[in-house]
Amino acid sequence: SEELGLATMVVPLVLAVECSAALAAVLAAIVGVAIARTQVVPWDSREGCGRHHQREKAVVYAGSFDPFHAGHLEVLRAVARWHPGAALLVVVGFNASKKYAVSPEERCKIIRSACAADPELSRCAIEAHAVTGFVWRFAAQKGAGLMYRGIRTWAKDGGAERFLLTLNTLGPLLLGLRLPIPTVLVTAPPQTTHISSTLIRDRASKGLTLGGLVPPGTEPQCQRLYARG
Repeated sequence: SEELGLATMVVPLVLAVECSAALAAVLAAIVGVAIARTQVVPWDSREGCGRHHQREKAVVYAGSFDPFHAGHLEVLRAVARWHPGAALLVVVGFNASKKYAVSPEERCKIIRSACAADPELSRCAIEAHAVTGFVWRFAAQKGAGLMYRGIRTWAKDGGAERFLLTLNTLGPLLLGLRLPIPTVLVTAPPQTTHISSTLIRDRASKGLTLGGLVPPGTEPQCQRLYARG
């Protein structure tokens, strides 16, 4: 009958909508728990996010680093202290379809210069990688057990971090069929919270000094590259 035919079309549609709503609710709950459980650790913490994580063989520190500045350096020093002997993978994330004034690979060179000039970091196994696509996927491929991100304060950077935490939680579950890699947020020293990549790009474009804003040994590099902006 016509009623039966209509029912065979409508019922699956209703079930699909109900299942979609239920799935959305479950995913929202997962993201909520992940954000609530995300650790925010100060750069001067002695143990970072806990002794049980100090055995990680590799960890990722990700950002756009456009450019890598003094606040980023302090966060990287902290991560290196918390994971002695681990491979520290600094990831410059970028969008392959976007054109940048300073390329991701040039930013990697600044990071390598900063690490080579730093007494602490020059002794560590640090690699800088330009990565397009999902950072969590790169981290999983490298066997990283933790992902780090640096923030000035939660009030200043929390909005953007919520989006990235959502991406790094749902991405592995839906696209990678694997559990998410925990993300740890590291607050930089108070004396560096006024520093931003925007400030450095603006000063460089005007020919102003970058002393104290970028890592020692990288000021000429940053001046040359970002003066083009």
